Amino acid sequence: MNKDIIMIEGKVYLSTNSAGKLCAMSPTTIAKQCSAKKIQDCVKTNGRWYISSEEPIKFKKQKLKAILLLTLMIKNDPEVEENRVQIDNEVLRYIYNSLAMQGYLNIKNRNNKNDFNIYRDVVLTEAGFNIAIKSDTYDFDKVIVAFLNVIKPIITLIVEMSTFAT
Repeated sequence: MNKDIIMIEGKVYLSTNSAGKLCAMSPTTIAKQCSAKKIQDCVKTNGRWYISSEEPIKFKKQKLKAILLLTLMIKNDPEVEENRVQIDNEVLRYIYNSLAMQGYLNIKNRNNKNDFNIYRDVVLTEAGFNIAIKSDTYDFDKVIVAFLNVIKPIITLIVEMSTFAT
């Protein structure tokens, strides 16, 4: 049995281990946040903390900068083709919904799950814009590599969650 993902009353929960991979935090730090009630939707079972898969991902600053800067580059450069950033819509929606819940951006087209477009549907808030422009690099290739490093554990986890739920 996979102890990194559990289901309680039809809702998927991630272990502190899995959640840590998503946001590059240690499982101990996440468990402390659960104990201190800093993470809202979490449960403790068999001595282990689990976080709802619907809880927003709280990325570390460097990862947050990479996501927001890439978003800003895509939105402001009409030469950037969507084909250069081919990522499953479910993964993009998961990332961007988390960022929207935290006030870094707004999503215009939330209801259409099949047609998600960064250029058209995502708008950075003032807070998101301020983080993006404080970035160390504006080189698209470097930013895309940083972004891909951010989403790799998310893709892995979404695949695990979809396998677990079926």
